[in-house]
Amino acid sequence: MAGVAVLSLALGIGATTTFFSIVERLLLRTLEVDEPHQLAILSADGPAEAGRFTYPVWEQIRARDQLYEGAFAWWPWTVNLAPHGEVELVQAVFASGGVFRTLRVDTVIGRPFDVRDDVRGGGQNGRAAVISYGLWQRRFGGAADIIGRTLSVERVPFTIVGVAPRSLPGLAVGTSFDVVLPLLSEPAVRPDFSFVDVGRVTFLRIVMRLPPSRSLEAVTASLRADQAAIRDATIAPFRRQGDRDTFLASPFAVVPGAAGSAGAATYYAQSATVALGIGTLLLLACCGNVATVLLAHGARRHFELSVRVALGATRWQAGRQLLVDSLLLSTAGAAAGLALSWWAGPWLVAQWDDTGLTRSMPAALNWRVG
Repeated sequence: MAGVAVLSLALGIGATTTFFSIVERLLLRTLEVDEPHQLAILSADGPAEAGRFTYPVWEQIRARDQLYEGAFAWWPWTVNLAPHGEVELVQAVFASGGVFRTLRVDTVIGRPFDVRDDVRGGGQNGRAAVISYGLWQRRFGGAADIIGRTLSVERVPFTIVGVAPRSLPGLAVGTSFDVVLPLLSEPAVRPDFSFVDVGRVTFLRIVMRLPPSRSLEAVTASLRADQAAIRDATIAPFRRQGDRDTFLASPFAVVPGAAGSAGAATYYAQSATVALGIGTLLLLACCGNVATVLLAHGARRHFELSVRVALGATRWQAGRQLLVDSLLLSTAGAAAGLALSWWAGPWLVAQWDDTGLTRSMPAALNWRVG
């Protein structure tokens, strides 16, 4: 009977802790940057782009710098760092020159790249790259002389100019990167089909930092006032007239961006929330099962307790034994549930992992809910 109670509590607590930990990391956290709630994401109230935009749209947004304090566009892509021989695939991010200034993030060592580096062919000292803290430790052993070394990205040489802080594993909650490259280096890395050069592919996520005096609604209204001009300047030839009309009519919107981007949060929001609901229902069912077991246990000991009271035991002494039994069962069940969550959390995240979740949230156990 005790084993049934412990197993029920372990399943309920383990499932609820695991799912809440994932939901909290993906949906409730913000980027660890200065004033994250000043960040905003460019979106569109329609199916034309679904939060991703072409490079020409980014050029139009960048030109309207009176709307924000800073802005950047970014796009994740897997690249090969091996100069020759065996392939070494890592997660790269192509980001415009304002990325670190907008996020207000400095490097651990070296410097971040800026708009002077985000030009075709690279800046004054060639193509610049900022590597992650993890890649610095994993591939270079935390070498102090890392600045100035050459990094081969798809056999294109980049100069390492800085190392990102450990507090910035990715540009959106739930994602991670190994190296950040200037956006306009993308044509050199992907010469066969450059999204920047093609100009009609919706691939960029656009993030802004708004001044405290400017609201999301005000920026949205300003963008919609320029809607026709932006759309006319960025329209590409579509095969169907309906696609063209949808693109022209899809209005811009600016939404909260404390998480850095829709990113994994939007991608996993529905499934993670449903899983949390199922885990909560499972916990309630398990608690009901344990309550039934304890009631049966108390009923079975009714005669024993009656005899103890008749022999002089107080009600508190009789009830204390039942309380101790309940505490032992609940402690054992909670410990087993946390152990189950510690194993199940990373395993479950690994099943979803196509955006670098495993590295950005390696242990999905939230001790607060546990």
